[in-house]
Amino acid sequence: MKQTHGSLSKDFAMPIALVAPEPIRRRPGAYVEILESAGFELVYPEGERTLDSAALRCYLPDADVMMAGGELLTAELLDLAPR
Repeated sequence: MKQTHGSLSKDFAMPIALVAPEPIRRRPGAYVEILESAGFELVYPEGERTLDSAALRCYLPDADVMMAGGELLTAELLDLAPR
């Protein structure tokens, strides 16, 4: 498991699973085993808060999937996540 920030595509060859919900970041759970066994690299955002639009703009362009929590996802933000 890695923690990264900023552009992710240069750092990872595997599909990226963005783990956004703060309560489960960096904590063990079935989701870790399921996603890793499916070939995903888990990415945990920095900090201990709900991701705001500025943080989502950094992560979404390179994420293949996102576990969402209380983030406010607008159509504009979703457009940044082409995968």
